[in-house]
Amino acid sequence: MNKNVFVFSTDDNYTVPTYVAIHSLMKHSNRDEEYCVYILISKDLSSDCKDLIDSISRDFQNLSLSFINMGNSFSDTKLVIKHTTLPSMYRLLLPELLPDSDRCVYIDGDIIVTGDMASVFDIDISDHYFGAVRDIEAMPYISKFDYSCDRPDPSGYVNSGMLYMNLKKMRQDDLVSKFLELSKERLFFGDQDILNIVCKDNIKFLELKYNVLVKYRFVNHKQDHYSDFVNQYFQTSEIHEAIDTPVMIHYAQPTKPWQCRYVYKGDIWYGYIRKNINKDIYSKYILPYINSHKADRKVSGKLFRHWILYKAGILKPLLNLQHKL
Repeated sequence: MNKNVFVFSTDDNYTVPTYVAIHSLMKHSNRDEEYCVYILISKDLSSDCKDLIDSISRDFQNLSLSFINMGNSFSDTKLVIKHTTLPSMYRLLLPELLPDSDRCVYIDGDIIVTGDMASVFDIDISDHYFGAVRDIEAMPYISKFDYSCDRPDPSGYVNSGMLYMNLKKMRQDDLVSKFLELSKERLFFGDQDILNIVCKDNIKFLELKYNVLVKYRFVNHKQDHYSDFVNQYFQTSEIHEAIDTPVMIHYAQPTKPWQCRYVYKGDIWYGYIRKNINKDIYSKYILPYINSHKADRKVSGKLFRHWILYKAGILKPLLNLQHKL
C-alpha cells in the first residue's frame, strides 16, 4: 500500500476539534492506501485526551497513528493573536521530526475534511519548499504591523493551516535553523509569517479547494465573476470548484463552529459529528466540549443574524455590494 503522511498538533484545549479533523480525514480516505498520522502534542497532554485521539485507530484499519511529545518547544515564543496557540509552532520542526519522510501534509485542527486529502500528494513540489493556499485576507494585517524583521510579501502570502511540505528539500537547505532564528522576532501571524518569510519565492500556490477558508465570504455563493481584487488571486472556475467539491474546509477565524453553530459553513462541521461520530464518544467528549466553549451572546447574536440573512437570500446581494471581500 502507498503511505500518505499527515501531521496535526494539539493540546488539551484543542483535542476534540483535532479528533474531529483526523476522523474526517480518515472518513474520506482511500481504504486501499495507508495513512500515517502523527500528532505533535504538548508535554502535559492528559491521558484522557490521548485516549480520545487513539480511539480513531479502532475505526479505520488503514490508519497508523503516533504521538510525538514536543516538550518545552517554543515555550519562549510570544504570540500576538489571542486565538493562536504554541502548538501551531510545532510544524516548523517537522523536517527534523520526520527524518525518514520526504513529504507530508500538515493540517490545523480547526478544519473538516470533505474529500480525499491524499490527492494533494499527486502535485509536484520538487522545486518548492511547500505548497499552500493563498491567504489574501492577511494582507492588510501584515502591511500595517510593525515587524522587527523582514516583512512577509503580501502578494505571495499563504495560509499555513494546510501545508504540503517538501521535507527533503527543507532538510537539504537547513530551514529549521532559519525558522528557529525567526521565532525569536516579533511577528503578527507567528509560524505563518515565519514560513512565508523564509520560503518566499519557493512556495507553490495550491488550488483553493484544498483549504477553503470560511473567512472568504465569496466561497458562500457562486457568480460569474468576483471583484477585481479576488480574481487577481483566484480564478472564477477555481472558486466554483472549491464551493462545489471542497477537499477541506478551514474555520480560520476567531469564532469556531463548536463555539457557535452559525459561523459560515458551521453546519458542515455539525452535520459531520452528528452523522459520523460514535454516540458514546459524542456524549462523553464532544457534547461537553461544545457546551463549555460557547461564544458570548454578542458574537453569537451577530453570527445568527448573518445566518438568517443568508437563509433568506439577502446576504448574497449585500456581499456583492462590497468591492473587496
